[in-house]
Amino acid sequence: MEKVECVAYAIQNIRTKQFVQGTDFNYSPRRQRLTNETPMLFSEFQKKIGLMKIEIERRGINPKTYRVVKVKITVEEDD
Repeated sequence: MEKVECVAYAIQNIRTKQFVQGTDFNYSPRRQRLTNETPMLFSEFQKKIGLMKIEIERRGINPKTYRVVKVKITVEEDD
């Protein structure tokens, strides 16, 4: 069995430790949909060129309430 590891970034609620899965744009201010299982992920490339920052602003994610965290993804493949 071959293991492949990579790094991505997710947005986490500081208080609840849950991850942002999406945003409900039907409300003002926007509401974040939270999950413990399937977070919205950003690549190193998206972070480096500023797309992650743009997406955080577009979704109305408050930096006092949320933080960007590095997550390690391990994919196990059967040969």
